[in-house]
Amino acid sequence: MAVIEHMKSFKGLITIFVIVVIFLAANFPIIQNSLSKMTTQKSKKVSATTKTLNISEFIQLQNNQIKLSKKYDKSKTEWLHDEIHGGTRAMTDLKVFLSLHPEYDSIKVKFSVIKYKVNGKTVEFLTSALVT
Repeated sequence: MAVIEHMKSFKGLITIFVIVVIFLAANFPIIQNSLSKMTTQKSKKVSATTKTLNISEFIQLQNNQIKLSKKYDKSKTEWLHDEIHGGTRAMTDLKVFLSLHPEYDSIKVKFSVIKYKVNGKTVEFLTSALVT
């Protein structure tokens, strides 16, 4: 009787172990992305820059940032892709503003600049924008 009880406990432990392994495997990309973000956030540096840009310069700046965001379009660095892409959306708003106001040929914008160290390389991109 004791052997049967011991076998039931062992089967229960095996079942729990299998469930935990399946859970971890299913959530591995999310866990990996979160760990990457936590470790990389330690290297974050924020500064500001001011640029005077016309619509074609906005388009070029935006295209460069989109290319950069695609480099981090992996499950491990999805958070970085999203953060870079957020800066691209701010540029879109300014580009639309310029296209709706042809009386301005350019605008002066203050951008936040974020720098991270990712795999030994510096990643630098523009985020929030304020027309000055």
